Amino acid sequence: MTFTAGVVDIDQRLPENFEVSENGQVPADGPPAKSEKVKKISTTFALVNIIKGMIGTGCFAVPLAFKQAGLWTAFGIDFLLGFISIISMIKLVATAQHLCKKTKCGTLDYGELAREAFASCKPLARYKYVARWYVNCCLIFLQCGICSVYYIFVVEHAKEILSYFSLLGNVLMTASIAIILGELVMSQHIPTNQLPAFTDFGGAVLAAGSLMYALEGQAMVLPIENKMKHPEDMKGFNGVLSTGVSLVTIIYAACGFYGYITYGNNVEATITLNLSNSPLNLSVKIMLLCVVYTSFLIQQYPLVELLWPLAKKTLEARNTRGAYVVALEYCFRFSIVFVALGLSWLIPNLEEIIPLVGVSTGMLLALVNPSIIETR
Repeated sequence: MTFTAGVVDIDQRLPENFEVSENGQVPADGPPAKSEKVKKISTTFALVNIIKGMIGTGCFAVPLAFKQAGLWTAFGIDFLLGFISIISMIKLVATAQHLCKKTKCGTLDYGELAREAFASCKPLARYKYVARWYVNCCLIFLQCGICSVYYIFVVEHAKEILSYFSLLGNVLMTASIAIILGELVMSQHIPTNQLPAFTDFGGAVLAAGSLMYALEGQAMVLPIENKMKHPEDMKGFNGVLSTGVSLVTIIYAACGFYGYITYGNNVEATITLNLSNSPLNLSVKIMLLCVVYTSFLIQQYPLVELLWPLAKKTLEARNTRGAYVVALEYCFRFSIVFVALGLSWLIPNLEEIIPLVGVSTGMLLALVNPSIIETR
């Protein structure tokens, strides 16, 4: 999510052209120059960022996917999509490394990778900027969808909490997942033979969308790979991607499996709504509410840095006064919040909006685009 969908450091969660340079400016186009000093991270740190970047609110919607598709069908879909995600991410990394050597550029983000891939194919070279904008638009719509999910998540839990009167965020999210999984494992379970192994095709599609949303992490793969001391460690059987995504897939499978056999067909859109209001569970809900609320800004960051530099460049070309530019930037940021609010108002249920985001932009970014880019 997958952008999301966890709380991570901005420098490691976002595409490389979002990186703030030494003069405080964010490059609007093209990869950073080779002369720029970028702090490199270790393989272990990259693995941690992959895991924490993929684990977010989508984890708590996985039990609903098991209800929609059936116990063993969703179990199989989870591991299938996890395996495909690993392959797609490795394709992105391998293609990026190949094109960086070929074009002698420093680093590439997802959009720039699409541009360079099409530029290297003569029949499609004239569409290189279209390819970049297409990928960037997918990222924009994905982040809008994630922001809408976050908004609904906050509203759902704010009602319950109020009725009772980035390192910290990662710790809270990890603690919340551990507490919830522990309670699910220790609870009384429904026998698996009393739960459907398969529901219908429509349910399987919805489940695939929810799991695709939860497993979305392609947007952060290249930024992390660009900052690694040993980029080659991203690939391979026991590489960062294979290890990280496998662990995330297992966590999601455990959360979905135990959540479904605990609550059965009564499972809610997010498993946290099924929890009792004991002091421990209430503290979990408060922690998650704080994490999701504060990370809403992080999910907005890609939208602002994809769109605002272009708008600012246009305004400056027209000699717009600096005060007006600042005012328009604030209006632009407010408009993003209202777009997310509008989407969440049109589709107010998590069980509907999460699969929608997953089967649309999530599927394109995770499965379709990497294969197209590699083919070019």
